[in-house]
Amino acid sequence: MESVLCASEENKVLVFVSQKKYADDLAYKLAEKGFQSASMHGGKSQDSRLWTLEQFRLGKLRLLVATDVIGRGIDIPSVSHVVVFDMGTIDDYVHRIGRTARGKDARGNALVFFEYYYKDPGIAQQLIDLLQASRQPVPRDLRRIAEEVTTGKRKVFDPSANSRWAGSSW
Repeated sequence: MESVLCASEENKVLVFVSQKKYADDLAYKLAEKGFQSASMHGGKSQDSRLWTLEQFRLGKLRLLVATDVIGRGIDIPSVSHVVVFDMGTIDDYVHRIGRTARGKDARGNALVFFEYYYKDPGIAQQLIDLLQASRQPVPRDLRRIAEEVTTGKRKVFDPSANSRWAGSSW
């Protein structure tokens, strides 16, 4: 993120995290490094969220760390980069990366940190399908994860195996 922000004073970065605390912590750490950053999430007042959003729109804040409170229905022009720390669902992914490259001729970049999650093993293949449909490159490691799920090399969630009551009459 540092290199993106330093590359051009025009760049605006929107970072998505899954929890309010992560948003606050990351925004604070980035501000400590000298970046104009703030957090935005449902734990903040409506006035605070509106003010922060306006500062980001105007370019006075170039880095906004947010939860999904900003993931849908809010149009922010000129977001050059979206960083997704927590993948979530495919639908979450689409809405989050949709915050960049808005407008007729706009271009943007999205970076997603993908980590295999055994409770949603099929998401790797879903992401591959989406990337291929939009003619985007598919990382080799993502293909490997999807293949390992298909061949049974990756653990998948079995709710009955996690319950001490599984198989009982309770």
